[in-house]
Amino acid sequence: MKSTLGTLVLAGLLLTLVLVQAAGFYIDYRTRHRPLLSTAFQSVTLSNGEVYYGRLHHFGTDHPVLRMAFRVDPGSDGTPQLRWLRDEREGADHLIFPRDAIVHVRPVRSESALGRVLARHTPAQ
Repeated sequence: MKSTLGTLVLAGLLLTLVLVQAAGFYIDYRTRHRPLLSTAFQSVTLSNGEVYYGRLHHFGTDHPVLRMAFRVDPGSDGTPQLRWLRDEREGADHLIFPRDAIVHVRPVRSESALGRVLARHTPAQ
């Protein structure tokens, strides 16, 4: 009887230890692997060198989505021009990337030159 009780107590302690460890791994994964995007727009540089701007959703997943996507191209007079992807031939309102295609993501601050242009030219959602 005592050995059965001891075995049950030991099994209960081991189960508790495993559950606490699993909860710790889950919390660690959620806090370390979900980058915080602190600005409304982000710059996304891809492995092929292309740079897109927009609102990045589902970052940290297998297929992040860039909504309100656009490029910045040099205009005929040398000033940068925003080219919204939805105005191009395909009319895409978002881009879906494989996670491995993204080299880095940078915030676009509202006080930056691009941020001020976006404040004036961002279409209503």
